[in-house]
Amino acid sequence: MRALTSPRMSLVSGITVHVPKRKPKSQRHVAFKRLDDESEKWAKSRRDAYDQCTSKIEEIFQSASASTYQDIFDGITSFITSSQERTDSVDLGQIKVRGLPTAVVLGGVCHTDNDSLFGKLGGYLKKNVGCYRAFLNAEDCPNMKSLMKKFVSQLIRADDDDDDDDDDDEQVKEVKLCRNQYNMSQVVKWYKLADGSNPIIIILKDLESFLPSLIQDFIEICNHYCDCLPLVLVLGLSTGGAGLQKMLSQSIISMLYIKEFNKSNTAMLSLDKIIENLLIHPRFPFQLGHHPFQYLIERYIYHAFSLQSLHRGIKFAALEHFSKMSLSLFCNAKVLNDRRHRESLVQGLSKSQLESIKSLESFQRYVGELPSPDRKTLLSNEKHLKDCIVELVGNLQRARENFYVSLKCLLCILKELPSTRLGTDLHDVCLACSSGSLPQHSGYKSLIRMLKQTSEVGLIKMLNLCLAELDALECVSASERKDLIVSLLKEIETVKDVPVIATRARETRSMATETTIQRKMRLQERLKQAAAREKEPKSRLDKIRVMASRFFDEWFSVSLQGSSSRPLHETVCYDSENIAIRLNPPIRSSLHVALTQPESYLKKRKRTLRGSSPSPDVCLAYSLYLECGKLINLHDWLQAFASVVESDGRAKRSLPRRRRGRKRTADGQPLETITQARFIRAISELQFMGFIKPTKRKTDHVQRLIWNTS
Repeated sequence: MRALTSPRMSLVSGITVHVPKRKPKSQRHVAFKRLDDESEKWAKSRRDAYDQCTSKIEEIFQSASASTYQDIFDGITSFITSSQERTDSVDLGQIKVRGLPTAVVLGGVCHTDNDSLFGKLGGYLKKNVGCYRAFLNAEDCPNMKSLMKKFVSQLIRADDDDDDDDDDDEQVKEVKLCRNQYNMSQVVKWYKLADGSNPIIIILKDLESFLPSLIQDFIEICNHYCDCLPLVLVLGLSTGGAGLQKMLSQSIISMLYIKEFNKSNTAMLSLDKIIENLLIHPRFPFQLGHHPFQYLIERYIYHAFSLQSLHRGIKFAALEHFSKMSLSLFCNAKVLNDRRHRESLVQGLSKSQLESIKSLESFQRYVGELPSPDRKTLLSNEKHLKDCIVELVGNLQRARENFYVSLKCLLCILKELPSTRLGTDLHDVCLACSSGSLPQHSGYKSLIRMLKQTSEVGLIKMLNLCLAELDALECVSASERKDLIVSLLKEIETVKDVPVIATRARETRSMATETTIQRKMRLQERLKQAAAREKEPKSRLDKIRVMASRFFDEWFSVSLQGSSSRPLHETVCYDSENIAIRLNPPIRSSLHVALTQPESYLKKRKRTLRGSSPSPDVCLAYSLYLECGKLINLHDWLQAFASVVESDGRAKRSLPRRRRGRKRTADGQPLETITQARFIRAISELQFMGFIKPTKRKTDHVQRLIWNTS
């Protein structure tokens, strides 16, 4: 407690209140709801498995984000360093022309990723270049006066700001000056007193949001002072270089020394790195089915190259899987790799969980393929069922390893062949394999046809590349495939030329003695023999091609199957077709559900229109809105609203008698003023959501705008 130095000092000012720090919402441990008849320990274990999964997702995305931005940061750093060492670029007689160094970062239309990019860029440049930096946003700089005030106040900042190690914070401390000191002359004076060797970086992360005339005037001012100040512009563009040319005039662009840095060049590499380490690698147990995988990848590629959007999508899929699937506890690296952990986990399954396993579609398909006696034993004997579950869960991990090994080798082969429909990127090939019908894929069929037309040297080179790739992988499946490839190479070395089949001598038998039917039968036999000889390899090269293509076809068609083809894949794989609706729900239908079923959002018990558990006023007004036509009479709407409200008795219980209005209903009962206020607020909210709008066609009427709410 602080001492009270004056008798007039308030007692409150002499007390220091200690407020305990609360954990952020993201760090609070929220337990999952118990499903079926599982124990509390089982639900807690599911939450722990989810935490391990999300921590791994965070780690991989942080690594991918750092590698994505690192190339851009290094390029901008070298550009700034070289621009400061660079002398006058062009000498036109006695006139020396020098452009203002400008780094244009093409970041795409995803503003959340751009905020993270430029925030980290400011900290990186401060740490590695030792520069002075200023962040300018369009919302803070509507005119030149506010722009110069923001720019000068960020540069002439307090000395303790230099010791700030927060690399991701783009909020720079500002210093208040006199009104007439926010100009470039003041910056020149300050720079001469300060360390005059560091460059001044001006970062405009959303250039399209600025007024073009404002940017042109600012560039002219900077270009005028570039001889006495080492100014460097960093411009963030959502579009391409053509957007800069449309925004600035040719005379302004001629003042700039521009170099572009495109984030999309490294975006695809980051995507393949995330897919390999997070979605197909055997050490990460959680998997995505074909539909979620296709939606997230296409959203990333064809929308904005947003790593944060992809991050949220994968975390949402993991949350849905672990929170709504009681058997998701099998999605654990220890359970999948260690048989003892699997057995102990399976022994703890309850009867309802065993019934849930029996009801899984993949397990029913597996049981249907068994013989009838084995099927009866599996469904009736609980011990036999648990042993089968242990074996099937172990097969999931072995199939995952085979998939990963085969996919890496397939990519090596695709890179050596001309362009195929499967593509050469990891995400394209993985998407085709996850569909579950790779042998029927047109790209896969064209791949097999190309292998049958490849030279002997090319086939041997592909096999050696597969061997080199398998040597880098440490798993049982890799060693098994390596032995098969080595045996195939030895078999290719022993292949000899196929002897040429001599043509048969003509039969001496006279054609005249044969009947017409005998001639037709003999001709048919000769045609069949000729067709069979055409299918047989005619040379050593043809035989090698057949051997190699058959080897790869049998390998890939079996190993590269989608996760949906394996029994019990639902325990480790999230394959919901509604992920697009869950991540981007349609606004109209979501509002309709919220307004018609508010208890699902407000956690109230189910009610009726006149029930004991009343709904919010906007929901009541909306239920009456659905019964109206194109033009709605506000007076009739108010009367219906008031009749429902007063039937519940809420207005009479909440207000004293003196506050009731003088208006009366059709029955002659007094209409309370609070009811009118509630009605006005409800229709105002409906108007804000776009359900109604005012109209001049009739007095005291509004127009209904939405009809099909499904």
